[in-house]
Amino acid sequence: MSNSVQRRCRQALLAGLTLFVMSASHARDYSVQFLMAPDGASFMPTGMNRHGTVVGTSSSHCVIAKNGVTREIRLTQAYTDCYWAAIDDDGNLLLTVYANGTTSVIRKHGHSVSTLAGLGGGRDWGWAAAGKGGFYGGTSTHSDGQDQAFVFSESGAGLDLGALTGKPYSYVLGMNRLGHSVGFAADDGNFLHAKAFLYASGTLTWLGNLGGELWDYTSAHAVNEHGTVVGQSGQWAFIYKNGVMRKLFGDEMYTGNAASINNHDEVVGRLSMRAYYFARGPGVDLNTKLSPDQQIDITLEDARAINDRGQILTQFHNAATKVWGAALLTPLN
Repeated sequence: MSNSVQRRCRQALLAGLTLFVMSASHARDYSVQFLMAPDGASFMPTGMNRHGTVVGTSSSHCVIAKNGVTREIRLTQAYTDCYWAAIDDDGNLLLTVYANGTTSVIRKHGHSVSTLAGLGGGRDWGWAAAGKGGFYGGTSTHSDGQDQAFVFSESGAGLDLGALTGKPYSYVLGMNRLGHSVGFAADDGNFLHAKAFLYASGTLTWLGNLGGELWDYTSAHAVNEHGTVVGQSGQWAFIYKNGVMRKLFGDEMYTGNAASINNHDEVVGRLSMRAYYFARGPGVDLNTKLSPDQQIDITLEDARAINDRGQILTQFHNAATKVWGAALLTPLN
């Protein structure tokens, strides 16, 4: 047996042992609520707040799920499609909508709807709605068509973070309730050599990278109120705390991504197309939290969000029905 084959066998054995340790280390059990679009179509979850209210998209519509009931988010006649939805802890909806060849960002709360001004390039996207004081994170374009990281404001005075990065392409992907923003910036539209940043209290900080072997790409996806950041660097999920970036779940065999972190430093994301949880120990495959019957057809492919109650929002695929939906995991203990 060659050295390379022996090494791969050892890696496979270690991976199996690791999964056993992962399952044993996370004793928390969950109730699982499966959510679909109102018409039964596939539903892609895009956000959740501290109350467990879920938002997402289905085809060209935005959807909200509360207390197990899913309904379409109604828009005014001025907008024909809704491409992305986020929600903050106060119930404000941040929607990316389309009309007349342009995308806009609107804030919706009950019957109140307002358009948030961007840079005027005709293509605005709102990705994050966790901030307080009427601030929301996203992307806005200049007239030259370049996407710029942008903090939208209900007052109309937004902040062009892209100008602070010095890069022609940049994006805000996450924001906490203190208004701290995270994302990435790149020198070209292919996002080669993208660099992750944290913007907090008027200061932009570059987070570095893990030196991944597959590609030179680092993106920050979420930040909690303690300033701890998670995201992806190369093929690995990372956590950035006290100025140090380190690897979370995953090794050279897998591709990992950390999508969300709560104020207890619990992290969720994806490892090799399976939803994972991490907190002060090895990662846990959340599919092990499904019942044996559920695991026959359903795979939790990606964990999108975790709130301070420990509720986890995941995307699942049902192999029998060929549809995707949201699964909300609520801790029982």
